[in-house]
Amino acid sequence: MKPFVLKRYEAYLGVLIDDLITKGADEPYRMFTSRAEHRLILRQDNADRRLMGYGLENGLLSRERYERMELKYRRADDLVRDLSSRLVVVEGALKEKLAGSRQGEGTVPVKMNAGQLLKRPEIRIWDVLHALGEEIDADRAAIAEMEIKYKGYIERDRERTRKMERMESRRIPESFDYTAVAGLKNEAREKLRRIQPETIGQATRISGVDPSDISLVMVRIESMARAARKAGAENGDD
Repeated sequence: MKPFVLKRYEAYLGVLIDDLITKGADEPYRMFTSRAEHRLILRQDNADRRLMGYGLENGLLSRERYERMELKYRRADDLVRDLSSRLVVVEGALKEKLAGSRQGEGTVPVKMNAGQLLKRPEIRIWDVLHALGEEIDADRAAIAEMEIKYKGYIERDRERTRKMERMESRRIPESFDYTAVAGLKNEAREKLRRIQPETIGQATRISGVDPSDISLVMVRIESMARAARKAGAENGDD
């Protein structure tokens, strides 16, 4: 049976398990949000988007419920795109709120892009929707507001997760011999032998294992792969 593994950027439980495996615990472990480098993605409002796929895959969730979740986020994404392309006439209460926060920034523009306007900390999505004469359900509005307000931070976090996924996809052979890796520090060799990380990504998070150690391990794995390919080709010729 395929093991069920939650990654660090998928759930706080994934952070907890990964920390205990790769870093150990010499004293009682407490799960603080500060331990998670992807906490902007690990929000309570998007838990369904992160985890419902696993529920469906493991028979814990109906297809109908999963499709309702997908529809909710498709509609929220549509709202983000719509707001990013529309102009808002800045008047009335919206103008007053904006003017109060623009001391020293000059006059308030007559019109502003809805997406750019929503990025201002004092402006909420309901201010923008009211100015546009739109009525949107609360769930969709909350998701869209979060995505627009923190777009830059969220995109950087997602780029980090994509890099981590690439590292996690590079598996370490089960029988890998760390004693055969020339130049590996004694501390790194001992911890890698004891913990036996399954992927390069997991190995990078082990305390005492630095990037130079990871590079040596990757070179050794690639060397083994080349030797295996060469042996296979020679056997094929025979």
